Amino acid sequence: MEGIRDGWAGDDCFVCGWLWPHARPCPRCRGAVTWHSARMMDDGVVTVRVLRALDAWQGSGEVEDLAALLSAIHLDLPGSLEVMDDHGLDVETLRRAWRRAAPEEAPDD
Repeated sequence: MEGIRDGWAGDDCFVCGWLWPHARPCPRCRGAVTWHSARMMDDGVVTVRVLRALDAWQGSGEVEDLAALLSAIHLDLPGSLEVMDDHGLDVETLRRAWRRAAPEEAPDD
């Protein structure tokens, strides 16, 4: 995707909007509407955002950095999926990481 994505209001987060689509009620956002600012969506910008977040998480292992990575991937879809593929990340690995880091914010199976 190229260009700028307009700002939007959404009632999903990376848990219910990407990791576990349609997980309702969502244990993280509980369906609260959140405003997302306009974003540059050029391939290079998306790549840098996702890789910076990945590097921060891999360097710290902190739940906040994992949440930032998952948010970047979610907000930068679909371009972020290509970045994930190029760097050996897959949704199952990130689901497991989120379950370990924040089990209270992951849906029950």
